[in-house]
Amino acid sequence: MGVSRAGGAPRPLDPVAMAWVDGGPAEPRAEGEVRAFLAGDIHLAVASVKGAWLAFADSCTHHACPLADGSLQGSTIECDCHGSIFDLRTGAVLRGPATDPIAVFPTEVRAGRVGIDLGRELDRRSQA
Repeated sequence: MGVSRAGGAPRPLDPVAMAWVDGGPAEPRAEGEVRAFLAGDIHLAVASVKGAWLAFADSCTHHACPLADGSLQGSTIECDCHGSIFDLRTGAVLRGPATDPIAVFPTEVRAGRVGIDLGRELDRRSQA
């Protein structure tokens, strides 16, 4: 089962850079931890993978099921609803039925918090 979204909207880390939102504490973290939350009206999730935080849209592009409820294996996540698999580094679909990639976002640890830059979706082509 995924993480509850009942925590409310995350607060921006820097009022000047409103595109950055708070993804929660950077530590402690367990390898493979996935956190889901709402940033305004955007469903987001972060996953702890090999010592880094990966941020992504928490909605499968097939039928909008929450990806945080799925199975994380390394840097891929499998949707619990219909089995689509996405690469969390690039957003690419690795197995359907989904055909469209998910949005992935840059992260940065700031003052012990996971910052997510919603203003800049990662360029999938440069990471493939």
